[in-house]
Amino acid sequence: MSNDARKPKNSPGSTGGQYDTKPGGKGQDLPSLAEATQTPTNTNQRDANAKTKYAPDFETIINPSATSFEDIVRTAAGDFQDDFDIESATKDYVDEINKITNPLGVSVTESGKAYCSYNADIDDDAITEGVNNIDIYKILQRHDKQEDENM
Repeated sequence: MSNDARKPKNSPGSTGGQYDTKPGGKGQDLPSLAEATQTPTNTNQRDANAKTKYAPDFETIINPSATSFEDIVRTAAGDFQDDFDIESATKDYVDEINKITNPLGVSVTESGKAYCSYNADIDDDAITEGVNNIDIYKILQRHDKQEDENM
């Protein structure tokens, strides 16, 4: 048997288990087995302010068939949509949602995306119950175009 060093299988310049043929090499060109000096990144440690998606379509928590918060507001307005400032009512509606969700660790955008902190312990039932108790008709009333004209 030879005293020459062998290159491990899949090592650079190796076809697997071959002898180091560099004259006088005795394995000098092989990778070192010394302890690595580079510290691997711990992916479990996140920035305390880092966010992740809680829900991509938060409006479906309120109404599974809704396509947007505006859709929910328009549905509530029914045949009287022209009597309300739907855009402002939708913004107000999302603000009301955030009054409930923010203390529970969730932020909701007007586009329907919801974010929370990584590894957050969110009470899904409290969020669902809270947002389903928002009085959307009261919000619509605040954005009634006819009341604005009478003032």
